Formats: sequence, C-alpha cells, structure tokens
Amino acid sequence: MNPTQKDYFTGRMFRRQYIPALVSAFGLAFADMADALVIGQRMGVTGLAAVSLALPVFMVYNTLMHGMGAGGSIRYATQLARGERDEARAGFQGVMLVTVLAGLLLAALGTTPGDGQLFGVCRSYVRIILWGTPVFFASYVMGYYLRSDDKAKLASAGFTAGNIIDLVLNVVLVLWMDMGAAGAAWSTVIGQSVTLTVYVTGLFGKSGSLKLTPARPVVRGAATCLRNGLSTSTQYIFNMIFLLVANHMLLRASGSVGVAVFDVVQNASFLVMYLYGASGQAAQPLLSTYVGEYNEDGWP
Repeated sequence: MNPTQKDYFTGRMFRRQYIPALVSAFGLAFADMADALVIGQRMGVTGLAAVSLALPVFMVYNTLMHGMGAGGSIRYATQLARGERDEARAGFQGVMLVTVLAGLLLAALGTTPGDGQLFGVCRSYVRIILWGTPVFFASYVMGYYLRSDDKAKLASAGFTAGNIIDLVLNVVLVLWMDMGAAGAAWSTVIGQSVTLTVYVTGLFGKSGSLKLTPARPVVRGAATCLRNGLSTSTQYIFNMIFLLVANHMLLRASGSVGVAVFDVVQNASFLVMYLYGASGQAAQPLLSTYVGEYNEDGWP
C-alpha cells in the first residue's frame, strides 16, 4: 500500500467517525452550559453552587464508565478484526452485565441517609443521580461499543437526543414546575434513559455484530478491560481532585458565590474538553481494528 492510498482511506474512515463524535461533543457542551443557565435562573447562587459541589461524583462515574467502555470496545474491535465474532459478542455481553451490576451496587450503596448528609445542600441532587447510576453506566459503555461496531451515527443520534431531552426537561421541571435541584437531576437521568433506549435499537437488525442474543455473556476479562481503559479515564480522577480542592478553597474564601462563578466557568471550559475527547473517540475504533489486523501501514 503506497502512502497516498493509506492517507486517503484512513482519513476517510476517521472523518466518518469524527463528524458524529463532534456533533455529540457540541450537544453535550451546549446541554451542560444550558443546564447552568436554567439552574442559575431559577435557583441563583445556591443552585449553581450545589451542582458544582456534585461534580466530583460525575468524575468518579466518568472514570469507571469511560474506563470500561474504552477498554471493552478496544478488545471488541480487536477481536472483530481477527475474525473472532462470537468471542467479541460474548465479551460485550459480559461487560454490559458487569457494568449494570456495578451500577446497581453503587446505587444501593449511595442512597443511605449517612451519605446524603455529606453532600449538604446538593443532597437531593446527588441522591437522584446515584439512583440513575445503572442507566449512566450502561449508556456510556454501550456508546463506545456502537462506535466500534461501525454505528457512530446511531451513537451520535442517541447522545444528541438525550441531551435535547435533558435541556427541555430542565426548563419544564426547574423553571416551570419549580422542582429545583431535584428537577435538574431527574432531567439528566431521564435524558440518559432516552439515550440508552436509542442505543438499544442498535442491537437489533442484521447489520453489525452487537447482539444480546444468543445470551452467552463472558465476564472473564472484564476487569482487564477496565484496567486497560483506565489508561485514558484516569484523567477524571485528577479532575475530581481538582474540583474537590477548588470547591473547598472557594467555599472558604468567598462562600457559595465563588463556587457558583466557578461552576459557570467550568461549564464553559467543557466545550474545549469535549471537542478534544471527540478526536480520541473517533480514532479509537480505527486503531483497535488496525492492531487486531496487525496492519501497521494503516495507522494514521
């Protein structure tokens, strides 16, 4: 293969993955910023500060969700490239089973009264988010697998639909129904439920290898998938530490006003972070496939 052919085909495949990932990134960034505007409009400083204090919880989620999703989908794409279709499907079923069970466990552990007191004013918000843990985990992990199954457009459509529902419900529940932080949390959980519903449609039909039937989940190797995926998702651990330190310092220095301002700036910065992440999401299925094929010439 000469260099011209390599660049043409690799670039074309990357763009086919990158454009849907870019749409998803814009949608998520816009939804986050709109959430801050809606909550700030109705609840003011207190609402924005409560959401900022809850962000470390999402960083823990992101570490696990993106870790399992990235590691699992890399193994999946590599196995497909080697012609191990049945093994890839069984591994996907096993990872999804472990993911949902882990989500249910965290949801059960996270709803005790003792834990709720730790979150102070954001107690109701965090509690509802914890209840939705299985939905968050299943949705994000399945999104990674869909992109590795050549269904990037479906992944983008589901993610965008969920963000739109999240935004609309924020207006309805927070502004119109005056449900406060609980309304913002429910809008997020319901939005992710819509995303997951769209994703599930990708498990049916003749195209692709992702299927729930015949059900032969293989959980062996799920821990390895998480360990491999942590090489990219550990960034969220550092984000969590930064958020905890920043929130604590701002609370001591300027109270809830400082934390609220920090939340607005943080949401605006997510746009750059999500756009950067879109590049990695688009490249991951291609690199995994080339590695599985031992095709070093195809690497961009």
